[in-house]
Amino acid sequence: MAAIYAMGDLQGCYAPFSALLEQVGFTPQIDQLWLAGDLVNRGPDSHAVINRLYTWHERVR
Repeated sequence: MAAIYAMGDLQGCYAPFSALLEQVGFTPQIDQLWLAGDLVNRGPDSHAVINRLYTWHERVR
């Protein structure tokens, strides 16, 4: 069954973002991820956040 996950203010913190999605078992081919707030800025890896979201954009509608 598909799930909907919501997250806010990633702030370019890719490692915690990725770890949390792994912990809840997020499956981009099935589930939806709603993001609110700042995706990039303060964290150390804004580029990785954008790259991951772009990859999922190609696979998830």
